Amino acid sequence: MKNTNVFNVIKDRYLLYAIMFATIVLILKLALTGANDIPDSRGYLQVVEVLQGNIDIASVTSNSDKSRFLRPLGSLVALPFSYIFGARNGFIMGNSIFYLLSVGFIFLIVKKLYSDKIALYASLLYASSPVVTTFGLAIMQDMGIWFFYLGSIFLTLWFFKEDPLPERRNKSIHLFFIGIFIGLGLLMKESVIAGYIFLCLIAFFSKYAFKYSLSQKFGIVGVVFVGILIPVIINSIVVYKYFNFSYFTWTSNLPRAELYVAAYNLVKSFIMAFNLFVPFFIIGLYKEWKRRTDGYFDIFVMIIISSSMIILGWPYFSTRFIFLMFPAIIPLAAYGISELPQFVPQRLQNDDFMIRNLDKIVLILCILANLVVAFYLGITDGGIFDQLELDLVHAV
Repeated sequence: MKNTNVFNVIKDRYLLYAIMFATIVLILKLALTGANDIPDSRGYLQVVEVLQGNIDIASVTSNSDKSRFLRPLGSLVALPFSYIFGARNGFIMGNSIFYLLSVGFIFLIVKKLYSDKIALYASLLYASSPVVTTFGLAIMQDMGIWFFYLGSIFLTLWFFKEDPLPERRNKSIHLFFIGIFIGLGLLMKESVIAGYIFLCLIAFFSKYAFKYSLSQKFGIVGVVFVGILIPVIINSIVVYKYFNFSYFTWTSNLPRAELYVAAYNLVKSFIMAFNLFVPFFIIGLYKEWKRRTDGYFDIFVMIIISSSMIILGWPYFSTRFIFLMFPAIIPLAAYGISELPQFVPQRLQNDDFMIRNLDKIVLILCILANLVVAFYLGITDGGIFDQLELDLVHAV
């Protein structure tokens, strides 16, 4: 894994290209189709209106509406913008910031593992993903979820591999900060706990943590856990004070759902979430498995395990939840695309411009296809995704 100073990476022209591309996609998306409204959007906007004082807090009576206050961070980020531009536009601006920052995080993660070129590929694939532009830029908190999940992965890899803080006290502060970061992510949605699961897997099973004793490993995950609790407990106290409502109240009143466990439905959700990425992910996974000497294969497997524990814990397979595996799927897809010229005989690579640049051509075609699907979904309010979820879920 490359030892890369964060501040040097920020100056990287490839990162600038990725942010510029994401900015263009963002502007075109908002200008041509606007931000999608999902059924849950009303609840998040209501939180902003309550915080602004436009809605009486006593009028929030349903458990569904109260539960939004257990995860208020997206609305809190939107709040300063909402005073000037209104609640809906405030949410759009908050999600736009998380979108650009998450593009930066995925670049930093992939640069640590591979190279500037593959990091750029991954960033462009992520920024143009139909799921990201449909749900991430909708009036929802998904973009914030992905930002915090990516951030927790980046901070974990930075701590265990680069070991930038040799003093024990500084390490504890760094770990506590990771915990606070994940805890804030939980105020977006509980699925960010996948970041903590990933850290635990790295701490106990990764080659990068072999230098720590078993007691030190328990200390590491313990310090992070304490950091996670701080924002969650503070917010829970506030919500209980004003609503007499808690996680226990919310979860005890959730409707039950029957899960259709057919493998066909799981595969359909996975393909719907990652579509064009799938064949290149398989290529990247195969190439990474063949050379599995640097520990990267293990890292991606741990990301998939962490995400899968959240996905399988949900009462149904959802495109948005399946997409939680993207920190492994998209980098490996980018790596797979970069390796495509290696499958062509050397004599043909030298003779044909298109074959020599096969990875770049495929990348461009994937991005164009992503954007076409993304703008179609923007026009139809993500109807194809909604229909898929209706096919997979049966409430009882």
